[in-house]
Amino acid sequence: EGMDEAAVLAAGEEIISDLNEGNWEEIFDQLREDAQASTGSPAAIQAHMESVLAKVGPFEKLKDTMVTGQSVKETGEKYATAVFYCQHDKNQAMYRIAFSADMELIGLQVTKQ
Repeated sequence: EGMDEAAVLAAGEEIISDLNEGNWEEIFDQLREDAQASTGSPAAIQAHMESVLAKVGPFEKLKDTMVTGQSVKETGEKYATAVFYCQHDKNQAMYRIAFSADMELIGLQVTKQ
């Protein structure tokens, strides 16, 4: 609510590109301060992505997308999550990339499908 779906998807696609190009520092720098604290470091993003990529292989293409809106239970803060289903060389992966109402990167998760 109040967020532009196209903008959320476009910002999410940029994060996917950075993740698959190994731009860990850039991604970490884009995270909001509280998200940086919970993530820890660019090395933590790198370790997570290398673990997933070992299972799915190199990125090939984007297959499907959707955007959902949620609220943080404890604070009521509204945010949007862009969900991307992507084909990689060996398997599919799902990317969940969350943005605050101000389009700040507040979370990301990549899993093998």
